[in-house]
Amino acid sequence: IHSRELELLGSAEPLPRGVVDDVRREIRNGGDPLGHRFSVSRSAANRRVTGATYTPDILVKSVLDRLRSQRNASRIVDPGCGTAKFLLGAAKLFPDAMLIGIDVDPIATLMARANLACLGYEQRSQIFLQDYCTATLGRI
Repeated sequence: IHSRELELLGSAEPLPRGVVDDVRREIRNGGDPLGHRFSVSRSAANRRVTGATYTPDILVKSVLDRLRSQRNASRIVDPGCGTAKFLLGAAKLFPDAMLIGIDVDPIATLMARANLACLGYEQRSQIFLQDYCTATLGRI
């Protein structure tokens, strides 16, 4: 976990247990409650400054539908992972693939980590807080 993420976690107020349980339940039922709350909190103008776009579910589904024809993948990389919606869908299609998410926003990377962990994918995922254009991923 990155130091900027730790700073955010250290300054956050704890949520009541019931709220946490409700969010987990919604994630496990296929929802994106963290992403929804986040997108409401940031205007499109604020998001444009960093080039952040929140991919609609229909587009995520379309991309995943096209990937279904692939036989296998050893690594899935999402270069602006946000809340990891794409990685979560790809994880089901490719149960042996390593899931790599990269984002410049520490709130997004925390949400991605939370979503992946909630669904049990933390052992086969890596989330990086950095610019994808400067990321170095090893060859496979």
